[in-house]
Amino acid sequence: MSDTLLRPTLLAVLATPALLLGACADDDPAADAADDHAGAGHDHDHDGAGHDHGHDGAAASLPEVRSAQPRVAITHEGGVLVLDGGEEPKVLADLPAEGYLRLNAAGDGRHAFVTDAAGFRALDLGSYSRAHGDHFHHHAGEPSFTGFTVPAEEPGHVVGGPTRAVLFDDAGQVTEVRLAGMAVTEQFRLPAHHGIAVREDRDRYLTTLSDGAGERIGVALRDGAGEELERHEDCPGAHGAAEAAGGAVVVGCADGALVHRDGTVAKAAAPGGYGRIGTEIGVPDSPLVLADYRDDEAAARADRPQRPTRVAVVDTRDASLRLVDLGTSYSFRSLAMTEAGIGVVLGTDGALHLVDPAAGAVTGTIEVIGGWTEPEEWQRPRPALAVAGDRAYVTDPAARALHIVDLAAGEVTATVDLPGTPDEILATAG
Repeated sequence: MSDTLLRPTLLAVLATPALLLGACADDDPAADAADDHAGAGHDHDHDGAGHDHGHDGAAASLPEVRSAQPRVAITHEGGVLVLDGGEEPKVLADLPAEGYLRLNAAGDGRHAFVTDAAGFRALDLGSYSRAHGDHFHHHAGEPSFTGFTVPAEEPGHVVGGPTRAVLFDDAGQVTEVRLAGMAVTEQFRLPAHHGIAVREDRDRYLTTLSDGAGERIGVALRDGAGEELERHEDCPGAHGAAEAAGGAVVVGCADGALVHRDGTVAKAAAPGGYGRIGTEIGVPDSPLVLADYRDDEAAARADRPQRPTRVAVVDTRDASLRLVDLGTSYSFRSLAMTEAGIGVVLGTDGALHLVDPAAGAVTGTIEVIGGWTEPEEWQRPRPALAVAGDRAYVTDPAARALHIVDLAAGEVTATVDLPGTPDEILATAG
């Protein structure tokens, strides 16, 4: 089932394993976030106000196994499926949960946060690897909800990291969680808006900036108490965030993106004036960030879905922006990136399109499913993509199936039938 145009050099790049990849979804039509952010710094454990542990939330060590055990989490109506995403993929658990569920990577390779009407629930995917000198130790066990919950009125974005995750309640509360032991380490309030907060070094946060009436106008740097240190208002509709090499952070705007790097903020302007970016994907070893690019302003004004056919590449070194034509449309759940920095986009033509961000070009395609149309309501299931290691995972709601793709070989290697219609997806390399 493959129509592969892969070059030999690209095959070598794709073979590099990724640790954990995530996406941030646009609120035109949707909102979601998950990206790696290293939360180094302080601990100021709270006394429990504003959060509910259920139990202490600490994840016990899992038994050691011979090799890494990839995991895939998929939401469906009624719960969260957790699958073994390795050589013999299968459903390991179907964990009950109510309401409309969203998935957010915690960033440590083991946990995710599932949002529902009540807040953020910590999910242990049941596998992880830890470095030990020149090798790794691999662990695996049963997936489960840990019992740790951060209540929220309007749970929204999560920005994950290897040690900490920052949770954003759109009612205005920002909560930092230390993932080891699941403890709240910082909490402050902002004016209510659909936003995001990214933990930086030196006890600072980069947050979206509201005009006080719920409209997003830019970004602000804040201290651990939420006090504003500086602001940058040149980002209408600020949405989503991705971290790239050197600690650079890219935040999408309705007219391009803002790049925060080395203490400065620069604008990567959309070439046509209007060019909405809201889903950004970055990895620690690349200065280039992959993003969606919606430039149909008439559709946006009429509140109709846009059907983008180009993606944006933002270079965080000079805040430049270039566009790559895919030849097909895609949705906000269609973007991913390998750890080596190769973009992967699931098109509505049913194929994966491999993007070399440095070259600004599509370098290969892999046929996976049939053609599909993005639904007008963003909460409706549609084919979605996650990448971990050298595998891509593609949901097929029409067939109630998950397809596993070997990116290096350029082919579908397995298909798993699912007990429910898949919606959101995330994957870890184990």
